Amino acid sequence: MVARTLMRAAMLAGLIVAICSNHAVAETVSRSFALDYEDEMLAERHGAKITLFDVEGRLQDVPQEDRAGVLSSPERIARILNDLLMNYGMAEQAIQRGLLDDPEVQAEIFYRTMYVLARREQQAILSEQQLDDYSDRAREYYLANPDEFRNLEELSFTHVLFQAPAPLRPAALGAATGLLEALDEPAMLDTVSLESFEIEGVTSVRGTLDQVTSSQLDARFAAGLARMQPGDMAVIESSFGAHVVRLDARTAGGVRTFEQVRTMLENRARQRHHDQILRQRIEAFYATPLNLVEGAVERIIESQMAASDD
Repeated sequence: MVARTLMRAAMLAGLIVAICSNHAVAETVSRSFALDYEDEMLAERHGAKITLFDVEGRLQDVPQEDRAGVLSSPERIARILNDLLMNYGMAEQAIQRGLLDDPEVQAEIFYRTMYVLARREQQAILSEQQLDDYSDRAREYYLANPDEFRNLEELSFTHVLFQAPAPLRPAALGAATGLLEALDEPAMLDTVSLESFEIEGVTSVRGTLDQVTSSQLDARFAAGLARMQPGDMAVIESSFGAHVVRLDARTAGGVRTFEQVRTMLENRARQRHHDQILRQRIEAFYATPLNLVEGAVERIIESQMAASDD
């Protein structure tokens, strides 16, 4: 599988080279990078030692809003410390083994370091260029898109459903009609026993739904509810069967105020601005040509094909 994938990549090599308008002159690139920080030790095990900086580095993979949960118990903190100590201990053994002298290992470490630095640079760019206040952009969007903030009418109701296969649907409708006629007042629908309305092959279930919209309901059922007022009871048929329904509440739709959606829209405006800033950076990067040393693509593919054969 790996070999076939690489062969397909090799077939595209000529296309990639053709797209690149410029050729680069081959030269030797040296990589050198050093890390140097110190802090008081927090924990030690089997010769491995960690500091608060090490814990902070580990937590960078966790979103800021989730860190309180990660550190919410001594057991979770101990798990993080042990994870760090285990990895740092094994890494020290790898250094003693001489793995750090391997150029491929060094290249992988360098790549991951550059990835972290690129992410931090991105955060710095956004911090420098973001606005102090996004309320104006949020309000502008709110005024331009009123339908997005319009609430649909919401319905709350209690019902008993008599459900049956198609041949027994008339029997289910008869049971529902009988139940409705037996109710002296709407409140009885909550407590009335359904045993006397049981019919072989017909099942009954009682339930309450709160604050649902017509679009969430069966079309025939929603049409029946549309003719009712709060407190009314009726028999309504749907694709599920026959219902005895009491409409408990009808909440009129309307447009949410700006203050109700302000925080959401400000966050959305901030994210759109961030995306715009990063997109401009990306476009500027790709506006410059890709300069390839002659034979570069072939060398990449050949090296991976050789690795897959090992």
